[in-house]
Amino acid sequence: MSRLGYRYLVVDSETEKTDITVREFAELVEFCHGLGYPEPVLTVPVRRSDAFHRLAETSEVVQSIGFGGVCLVAGNPAYLSPVELRNNAARSLIESAEHFRNVSPFGLLMVGTEHIVRPAAKISERFKAIPVMLLTPDTYDEVKTYDHGVSKALYAPFFIGENIPESVHWRIKAYVSRRNSGSAAHKPVESYVLVGGLQTVAERIHKIADSDIDVFIGFPVENKVKQLAALKTALG
Repeated sequence: MSRLGYRYLVVDSETEKTDITVREFAELVEFCHGLGYPEPVLTVPVRRSDAFHRLAETSEVVQSIGFGGVCLVAGNPAYLSPVELRNNAARSLIESAEHFRNVSPFGLLMVGTEHIVRPAAKISERFKAIPVMLLTPDTYDEVKTYDHGVSKALYAPFFIGENIPESVHWRIKAYVSRRNSGSAAHKPVESYVLVGGLQTVAERIHKIADSDIDVFIGFPVENKVKQLAALKTALG
């Protein structure tokens, strides 16, 4: 990623058992700092029982090294306990953003917008956080919610290639089925995932950039370095 010139490395979060530790994150930040890029960003689900302790330690890491950042998210309900699910997502996000800014006034802060667009918009303006949207059929309407003065980011899984391997096809199908519900039911795969040949994906990314989106956070559905290289080529 450093050789390819990637700006950020966003480390996602699911459960306490599978998350990297704050110590491991600190080692990652130190290592990347030595390279210059990418800048690691640790995702913190604010409704989890360990959220405040994890955020407090991570904030100190970011401030002490002067590199790296935090992405605050409400947390996937599938990974939260019944007690955690009762925590107010908007309030928890605001309190977490305030704590981070008190510790690290100029540190990199992102905030996930899934299901909490309005609170995320307030947080992005008040705490200078980058709102991170998901690629959905509503993306181009959602981006208008955020102040034109703040940077904006978009997250999307991607696969670049003419022939999609069966394993990748099923991963994409599983991801889209989780997103493709309610009023957005039966929307095409391309509404949620960047998939196709190099030229096709490049055109879509440029359309995204033209929609006042500054940062693209891609998840390579096929876990291979060649996908990162292809994405870099598509970005131009």
